[in-house]
Formats: sequence, C-alpha cells, structure tokens
Amino acid sequence: MRAWVLVAFAVLGFSSCKPKPSQVDAGTRVDAGVDAGVRDAGSDCPTGLSRCPRGCVNLRSEWLDCGFCGNTCSSDELCNNGACRPSCAQPGEMYCGGTECAHPQTDSAHCGRCGNACSPTERCDAGTCMAVPGLAECDGMVVNVTNDEQHCGACNQPCTATQMCSAGVCCESNQTVCGGACVNSRTDRSNCGGCNRMCGSSQVCTNGSCVNCLAGQQVCNDACTTTRTDPQHCGACGNQCGTSQTCVNSVCVCPPALTSCGMDCVDLFSNTAHCGTCGTACANGGPCIAGTCLPPCPAGLTLCAGQCVNTATSNASCGACNVACGANQDCDAGSCVTCAPGPNADCDHDGYTVAEGDCCDTPGTCAQQPERVNPGAFEVTNNFIDDNCNGLLDFADTVDVDACDAMLASNSMSAIDAAKALDICRSVTLDGGVRTWGLISADWQLVNGQPLAFAAGKSIRPGFGATWVPQRGDRLLVISSGMAADSMQTNPGPNVGPMGLQSESHGSVANISQVCDGGCLRDWFIAANPPVKSANQLPTSPVCAAGNVFDPHLANDSVMLILRLRVPTNARAFSLSASFFSVEYPEFVCTDFNDQLVVLVGTSSPTWPQPNPPDMNLATYREGPLRFPVGINVAAGAGIFEACETVGTNLSCDDSQVSTRSCSAGLGPLAGTGFEKPSPLSCAEGGATRWLLVRGNVKPGEELTLRLALWDVGDDRYDSTALLDAFRWELNPVTPGTE
Repeated sequence: MRAWVLVAFAVLGFSSCKPKPSQVDAGTRVDAGVDAGVRDAGSDCPTGLSRCPRGCVNLRSEWLDCGFCGNTCSSDELCNNGACRPSCAQPGEMYCGGTECAHPQTDSAHCGRCGNACSPTERCDAGTCMAVPGLAECDGMVVNVTNDEQHCGACNQPCTATQMCSAGVCCESNQTVCGGACVNSRTDRSNCGGCNRMCGSSQVCTNGSCVNCLAGQQVCNDACTTTRTDPQHCGACGNQCGTSQTCVNSVCVCPPALTSCGMDCVDLFSNTAHCGTCGTACANGGPCIAGTCLPPCPAGLTLCAGQCVNTATSNASCGACNVACGANQDCDAGSCVTCAPGPNADCDHDGYTVAEGDCCDTPGTCAQQPERVNPGAFEVTNNFIDDNCNGLLDFADTVDVDACDAMLASNSMSAIDAAKALDICRSVTLDGGVRTWGLISADWQLVNGQPLAFAAGKSIRPGFGATWVPQRGDRLLVISSGMAADSMQTNPGPNVGPMGLQSESHGSVANISQVCDGGCLRDWFIAANPPVKSANQLPTSPVCAAGNVFDPHLANDSVMLILRLRVPTNARAFSLSASFFSVEYPEFVCTDFNDQLVVLVGTSSPTWPQPNPPDMNLATYREGPLRFPVGINVAAGAGIFEACETVGTNLSCDDSQVSTRSCSAGLGPLAGTGFEKPSPLSCAEGGATRWLLVRGNVKPGEELTLRLALWDVGDDRYDSTALLDAFRWELNPVTPGTE
C-alpha cells in the first residue's frame, strides 16, 4: 500500500512539471492576476502561484524565479515582493530601497522609518533622533564644542594661545575643569588633588595635598596668612589696607606725617581733597597750605607745585606748570626763547646778572628753577644745589648752615649776639657790595621804643632747667618780665623761684599807645584782628570772659628784641621756636593779669596764599576755628599748656578755669626752671607751654622787621618768661601763626 502511494506521488509530480505550451513561457512574469491572487487563465497552479518550468511557484518570493520565471537572485539576496533585494539578514533590519538595509532603531539615515534622517548633530536612539551632547554646527561644520579650541563651549568662542578646551571651558594648561569652572587642583582647597576633594577650614592646598596652617595663621583666599601684619587681610580676611598703608597689630596704619582718610594716606597739610581734616575739600580750585584751604591764585598767576607763578615769565613753568625752559632759554610771554648769554644777562629775571655772581642764569644742571639760585638766596641743605652761589654746597656752606652761637656769653648786651642765639648768622649791609640776605640791624628796647635798662631781663643760655635744650645750635635766647634765668643759672640769675613769687621788677612802665621814633608797639596796639584782638586792646582768649585790664596800654617790665633782616631771594616764609612760662598758673588763668608774648612781623605782606595777620602778631595759636593769644589764658582752652600741675590735684588751688586738656606733661618738665612746685604740700605756682612753632610769610628779597616782646600785664609781679630759638627760612608759603 505504502509503495503504491510513493509511485502515485512520483507520477503525479512528474506529470505536473510538464508545461503545456499554450499556458506558460519560460519568461513568464508576475502579472496583475498573480499580484491580485487570482488564478491565471488556463493555469492549473493554485491561486498565488505561477507556472514555470520548475512547476508552480510564487514569483513574489521564489529565489530561483523572482518576479518572473528563471530570474534567479544572487547568493546574498532574497526575493521580496517579486524583486531581488539585499537579504537584510540582521534581526530588526528592514529594507529601505536600493541595496540598503537599515536598522530603524539606530540608523540615523532611517530612524524609526525609512528615509527619516537625523541632523548632523543628532543620533538615532530607539528609533528617535536625539541631540548629541557637545556637538554643534559652527560655520557649516560639525564640531565638538567640549574640546574644540576655536569653538569652546559654543560656536566662535576661541581659547587663547595658552589655553586648552576641556569640557567646554577654556582653561590654562595647569588647570582642570571641576563643576564647570577652571581650577588648579594643586592649590584649590575645594578641589585639592582632584575635583570635590575639599581641605579643612585651617588647611590650604599645596601641590595637590591639604596642609595645616601654622599657629597664629588663618586661611584667606586659599592661602595661610597672618592677619596681624598682612595688608591684604588686615585683622580679617578681605580687609585690604590702602596702597600706602601697612598692617600693624591688625590695624591699617599710614606712614608718619600722613593721616588715614578711608583707604588713602594723605597729607592733611597739602591735600586739597582732605585739607586739615578728612573730607574737607578746597573749593574753587584753591590750594591747601598748612592744613588750610586758601583762595585761588590772584589774577594772572597759576598754582604750580603749591606756588602761584606767572607762567608768562617763569622759566620753571613757562606757558604751563612744570614746562621748564632749556639751557640758554628765557620765558617770554609764555614761550621759551633763547636768551643771549653774557656777563650782563639776566635770563632768569632774578635781578642778578652773571657779572654780579649769578651762578645759574638758565635751567640746567645747576638748577631747574634758576630764579631761586643767586647770591641773594639762602643755602638749602640736601638739594645738591649751590643756592647762594658761594661755591659751597649744602652742609659744606658753614656760613648759611652751621650754627654760630657756641661761644656767646650768657649776659651779652649785644643784640647781634641775641640774633646769633636765634641762629641768624649772616649779616649784611645795604650800602653797596654784593646783595645777599642777612641781619641788617638788631636792638634791645622797651615796648615803647625806649632803651632797655634792666639787663637781667634777657640772657643767652645752653639750656633751661633740667629738660629744655636748644632746638638748633648750642644756645637759646631767654627773655623775661623777671629774671631771665633758671633756678641755677647766673649772669644774670639765679631765678628765685616760686617762693619768691618771681617778682623781679625791672622798674619800668611803658605806654604802648604813644607814638615813638623807634620800634615801639603802637601800630600793633591800635590795630584790630577780630576775634582775637580789638583795636586799642590786648588779645583775649575765646574761652575767657576776662583778659583786658583797665589800662591795657601800660606794659610793666617789658623787654623787646628788634631785628631787621633782608629776606633771601628764594625764601617765602620763616619760622622760629618758642615756649612760654608763667608763675600766674593756676590762680590767674582767665583774669586780667594776662601777660603777653608777641612776635610781630613787619613786611610788605604777601597777599597769597595767606597774608600775615592784620595786627602782625604771629604768636597766636590756632586750634580748629579758635585762636588763642600765647599767654597764661591759653591754659583755659587749648592743649598746648602742657607742663603744669593737673587740675584738681590740690583742691585748695584756684585752678577751676584750667582746661582738663592742659598739663598733659605734668610737672616734670619744670624741674630746675624756677617755675616748679615749691613743696609737695603747696599749690604749683608755675607752668609752661610745649615748644611751639611760630611761622610767617615774607616776600623774597625784601626787608623784614621782627619784634619779639614780653611784658607783665596789670602788675609788675608774678613774672613770665619765653624761650626763643631755631630761626629758619622756608622755601614755600605757610599759614601764619603758631602751632
């Protein structure tokens, strides 16, 4: 039975392979009927199959008869829908035309479906086009902005020549990107040795390792620092001192002579933005001289380096400040023109020709301001200029520089010796010869112009008491309404001291309101200088109701030194040192017994930068807006009355008018002066100011008269004394008065 079935199948199969010529040719293709799944007309093949020499086949999928009989696909193809196509043998692939097989889950050209191409900066992820991190299209090119040095982080953001692009950030070669920022992992405390490796609060990162700071240090800006001395972190991290400040004991301080105004160290004497006090600005372009705002220069003059100059004629500032004319040039109408040299030339307009001894007539190696160099100038030390043209430079010029008071007798009657004790060493005559500066004449008088008869009211001393020494040279000058001596000095002297009440009367009473032929004080007495002095009155203290006696014009036991000098051609001011002693402390503070010390300057007063006082008296102490005459009443308000017994030490002493600001030095400086306290159980009967600096302005080359006078007011007892020393010329104008 089984054998019959096999034979029957063979017969059947064989007979089916024999085509009927009228039905299918060898080249029969898939027709519309086949595509539609309908039996071919006359075909004996089942629906969907076509008759080919090999028999009935599916032309849609038959590899040997693909699309039409005999069309055999190649070995790497398959028949798909009647056409030979790539086999797309990988799982998940699909055919997308031509010879291309695509995986729609990952193929960027056929993402999700054939023909769905992703952009150049995208990739196909799970059949969806997703942006690729770091890629960007810049100038038509796809770049990786995470490491491209021309497009770092974004298009057209180039790094510098020393930088590299890392993670989209331009960093130097020694840096690493941590958290989107460039850090130096060798020094960064938050990323020490690697990202997010943080050092402790008292550690710094050194060579990629956390290291502890030393004792007394703390971490500021990732570094160990000592905040006691570090000007960048003074007292605390980030507290930066000013450019000229230093850090001392955790406080920003300025150099000596400068004051801290915010972050700046300024000279309150000259800074126009901080004149006298921080924040006090000078208005209208006026300068700051000696801590006082002064008015602008007069018409026709320009402020240059603290001086008013005529830029039309100044060789140092020709046409503008600091525009110096060259050698053999002269400033004419604001322009430097060549000055013809010669013995009679005066190119610098200083009034001296070369034939008259002018050693510097044009700017050059001799000086940049030749108008300040001539035989009429004084020698300025440490400027390396022969200012007075005598062939001697700076300290080698003994005539102008060295003191001349070493061998002066204490009881000398010579007023010229008194000038030498003040350190005025040069003398000059006005009747021909070389025109230089110096002392013209000197005289001792009473304040009414009469001769001084009581010789003991003046002396020249190597010191005074145990602590007072000359401020310059070897001697100082003493004038007194009593005895010009301390408790040990003789010729004249000694001073009998407080037990004798310093009642050494000179036996003179002078009327200073009368006219005289000499150098009396009438012109000062009748002048007014409000609010310090009214006309025909004595000066008064701003904190005392009293201070003028019934007869203010009467001066008891007066002594006055009158000096006439020719001013150097390079001087604009002068100064001297003074100290005032009185036995009237403390009982007569703020009473009419207001003994007077005056320093009167007589000259054709400069109008700029600040004129001398209208009453000519420079012995007026300035403290803020207040003005105090130098006398016993200054103890009531100002702090310069330093050597005395502190108020309230002995309740039996009448010291209620004395300011608590007085007596800062105590009684020590009075030792040996004759003004010291008589005994531990008694009241002090004497006191003194500190050394004061008295200053005034002058005109170069003109004549100057100085009157230094002292007298008792209201009686001839309870004497007062003044120490005077260290007269100096000054190059620049000052604020006149006492400081």
